[in-house]
Formats: sequence, C-alpha cells, structure tokens
Amino acid sequence: MRRLFPSLLLATSAALAQDWTSRDEYDLALAVRAQKAPAQRLPLLEQWKQKFPNSALRPQRAEMILAAAQFLGDKTKMTEAARELVAVNADHFTGLYWLTLFAPQAPLAPTPAALAEAEQWARRLVKVAATQPAAQKDEVTALAHRTLGWAAWQRGDAAAAEKELFLSLAAAPRNAEVSAWLGAMMATQKEPSRQVEAIWHLARASYTDGAGALAAAQRRDVRTLLEAAYTGYHGALDGLDEIGAAAKAAAVNKPAADFKIETAAEVAQRKADEQMQATNPQLFTWVKIRRRLTGAGAQAEYQKLAEGALPLVKGYVVRCDADPKPTEVYLGLQDSAVEEVVLKLDAAQPRCPEVGIALEFEGKPVAFSAEPFRLSVAVDAKSIVGWPPPPEKK
Repeated sequence: MRRLFPSLLLATSAALAQDWTSRDEYDLALAVRAQKAPAQRLPLLEQWKQKFPNSALRPQRAEMILAAAQFLGDKTKMTEAARELVAVNADHFTGLYWLTLFAPQAPLAPTPAALAEAEQWARRLVKVAATQPAAQKDEVTALAHRTLGWAAWQRGDAAAAEKELFLSLAAAPRNAEVSAWLGAMMATQKEPSRQVEAIWHLARASYTDGAGALAAAQRRDVRTLLEAAYTGYHGALDGLDEIGAAAKAAAVNKPAADFKIETAAEVAQRKADEQMQATNPQLFTWVKIRRRLTGAGAQAEYQKLAEGALPLVKGYVVRCDADPKPTEVYLGLQDSAVEEVVLKLDAAQPRCPEVGIALEFEGKPVAFSAEPFRLSVAVDAKSIVGWPPPPEKK
C-alpha cells in the first residue's frame, strides 16, 4: 500500500497538553504513546475511541488510527478513520486523499449515494490539491479526477468519464490503471474508431512497466481483454507487440491522428491483393484503377487517369455495338460477363470477336460513368493483342 503521507504514529506534545475529558482518558492516551508497534497501538486507539468518542483530541486520534491501520494494511480501519477526519473537517487533506483513493476499490457495486459521496470527496480534493506542494499536487489531482471518472463510468456517462480520466492522465501520464479503464470503456462502444482507441489504451496499460504499472494480476486481466479486443478487430495477434511498445513509449495519452490498425477484412483484402499481384499482375493493375474510380472523389481520380494512358490490361469480350463492322467493344475485366470497359476503336473492324475471347489493350481514357460503372478507352485496333484475324477469303 502506498505511503504518500508520513505515518502519524505519535500524537504531538501540544495536542496531549489539552484538557482531558477525565483522568481515564489521559491515562489511556499515555498508554497509546507507550506502544511503539502499530499492532499493539491500534487496539488501544480503538478503546480510546469507544470510551471517549467526543474527545477534544478526536482529529489527532483519527490520524493515529489511520497511520497504524495503514502500516498494517487494514483498509477498513483506514476508511473509518478517514471518514472521521472529514466529518470533523470537510477539507481535511489526508482524509479526503484516502477516501478518494479507496472509493473505486469497494467490493460491491456502488449505490447512487456512494457514487455521489465519492464525487463529493474527489471534488473537494481537487480544490485542496491546489494548496499542496508541487511534488504532490499533480499526483493528488490525478487521483481526484480518476475517482470522478470512475464514478461517471459507473453511472453510464461515458462522455463525462472520458473527460475526467483524460484529466487524470494529463496530471499523471503513466497511470496504467486509468489507461486500462479508458480502454475497457471504449471497447464496449460500437464505432470502429473507438475500437482502435480502446486497443491503444489497453496496450498502454498492459505494456507499461515500472512506475504507474498495474499489479501482476490486473495486468494479466487487462492483457486478456486486450487480446480479445485486438483479435476481434484485427483477426489475429500478429503486430500486437509493436502496438504495445509504441503505446508504452508515447509521450501523449492518445494515439496519434494517423495511428491505424488493420481490420480483419483489410488484412484479408491485403493478402488477397498480394496473391493477385503475384499471380495475375495485369488484373491487379485494373483492380487498383477500379478502386480509384469507385472510391471517394471518383471524378477527380478519373481526371488524373485521363491525363495519361491506361497501362496494358486484359479483358474479355461481352458484346460489340454492331456485327459486322463494330466500333465499340464491351469488355469484362474482373468478371468476363460484366461490362466494365468500352474499347473505342479508331476504325470499324470487319467483325466482332467471339464472346469470352481475351483481349489485351492499352489506350487513353476518354469517358467515365460511375453508375453503371463504365470506362471508355480510345484504342488503336491494330495494337489490341488477341484480336482475331479476318476470315480467309474463299
């Protein structure tokens, strides 16, 4: 357990010099001072609290109980003591600190009242943090916003939760727990962009080590969630270590604007493209052109394409505009039965090639229609590879 504040194991001489409720209280307080070990001191402090609940030394006694319980790792006693400190002084720094820290660690689902109370403590702590030394200010501010983010998350207010958790990370960038919360929260959202952010934050939480890292058990849990989210989005675990290393090393608490993870569909498409490029480069050349003409800004892409010449590609005859003496030949390139390209011949030809025959051609794009998709290309008929020779004269 952290020890942000020095343990208050001894009441001050000034405090003990105050008026006592009775001689019995004075003797009990002396007995507490005589015990050096927290394990022996805590029962005496509890006895003092039970016998003299309204003692003038109530704040000092609560601080001593908290310090002894902190040493022993007793969160229940620490919480009780912190509550008493805040009851006496609503802005008591030490009391607010521990109550705010422990609020998200409650074993049961928090009630609306418990969430409201936690938010009240955290907001007070934000104000009190401003008065603390610089060495503690950022850490305490981060803690307060962490609890405010957690409370909003528990209420189902994702926007407020994200705002507070990012404020927490701004003050303490290496807090893996807060990154894990952000990742877990984003992972439940449907938008693909949120899934990418979720993976980045979960990776940052899972791969961060040293100061701010998660405990081993939490880290394993986050890694399990990370792998599930990454596999669901990307399709496999390849590349995850590289993402984790980049997220861990990032100086900011969000992925860069150009950060991208391939979806499973994109991975499958990339592999199919690589296979096509290796086995049928002409078809792949056409597929890339068609993607340009069916994506965003299709007309602008056509204008760029029309400034040059179409490279050598292959298509299959679907039909001609006339037979005999065709001047236009309609070809399918990806599907031999679906028209995609119209060859604008420089001169009428004796007859139309047979349906399904393969023709290789290159030429200049001269017209384009997006719906139905149709690219017209001016070609020199004599340059077409595969055009059948004219029939022999009898």
